[in-house]
Amino acid sequence: MNKKYKLIKEYPDSPDLGYEITFKEGYPYINCHEGKFSLEMCDKHPDFWEEVKELDFEILELSDGYNKYYKCEDGMFTINLQHKYELEHLLSGKSYSITKIKRLSDCEIFTIGDICDGEAVTKTEIISFEISNSKLLINISSGHIKLHDIKHFKTVLFTTEDGVDKFRGDSYYFIVVNENNPTHLILNSHIVDWDNPKKPPLGHVQFNYKLKAQDYINDNKIVYSKQQILDALTGEWNHRDVIKNKLGI
Repeated sequence: MNKKYKLIKEYPDSPDLGYEITFKEGYPYINCHEGKFSLEMCDKHPDFWEEVKELDFEILELSDGYNKYYKCEDGMFTINLQHKYELEHLLSGKSYSITKIKRLSDCEIFTIGDICDGEAVTKTEIISFEISNSKLLINISSGHIKLHDIKHFKTVLFTTEDGVDKFRGDSYYFIVVNENNPTHLILNSHIVDWDNPKKPPLGHVQFNYKLKAQDYINDNKIVYSKQQILDALTGEWNHRDVIKNKLGI
């Protein structure tokens, strides 16, 4: 893990106040124009070098038990835009609790009440959020889990005709099976955009693989009319063979 430090007090031949250096994981020394620095030196002189702990989360919403305070574009928090409050002011009050956060590494949003999976736990509910030493802890019934260990629990919403489970946000192919519909047996693609487990609309068949969907269309589309089939089957054998070859059977 990278470690970042900021100069908070100058010393002889030091860089300017506020200078920042970052030690990449596995590289405890830096030799640059401003001087030579070591990770050990920064750790042993906290009066001069302060570790900069970069957050992997952003607070989006807080609550006082009655009202929700959501984050505005200017970084302030408000209920109705008439009055705005700084985050530090709200966090300093014991009656305010964090209700929604965003993980910055992947922009995933978590809210109190979400059902999630974590390290060694599954299908557990988020009870509260807690900040400790600039780290966000997610409290659950059996204790707490770290932010980077958590992911939303996913419910299988339906299974395609070719046997693939689909979740919200997944893509799939679907075919309308209705001779009275102008889109009958036309291949379409879609993104799963619902949350509750249910089959897609009646009169549709769903596939994960495009080739499987196309095979379904080829197997079910009308190539000849019923009369043409009847004429061929009751006529000469060569007519029957032509149809069989056309159908691939």
